[in-house]
Amino acid sequence: MLPMAKEWMTLSQEKYSAFFGWALVGIVALVSFSIVTRLVIRFVFPQKPIGKAQKAQFSDVFEIYGYVPQVKLNEYQYPLPIRDIDDNDHAVIGLSGDLELQYQYALLIC
Repeated sequence: MLPMAKEWMTLSQEKYSAFFGWALVGIVALVSFSIVTRLVIRFVFPQKPIGKAQKAQFSDVFEIYGYVPQVKLNEYQYPLPIRDIDDNDHAVIGLSGDLELQYQYALLIC
């Protein structure tokens, strides 16, 4: 059986343990309130898009290129792609010249 708190805790330890216990209850209440509030806002009041959809398709704008994860190293003139880009439309990637040679040489994964 555990000894009574007065037998092994000082008076200041008893006060601080009560304070820290109530502080923990307050923190848990605030975090729970924050999570519930965010869930209610997300699912009860969903955001509606502002504005109208544009008629221009992504592939019709020539200044926009597709995103390919890459690594830039000082030893190489061009950035090196991190993922396989064989299935992508090569026109949206933005490389010029002998594309097939650049893709095979620069690809970091096999």
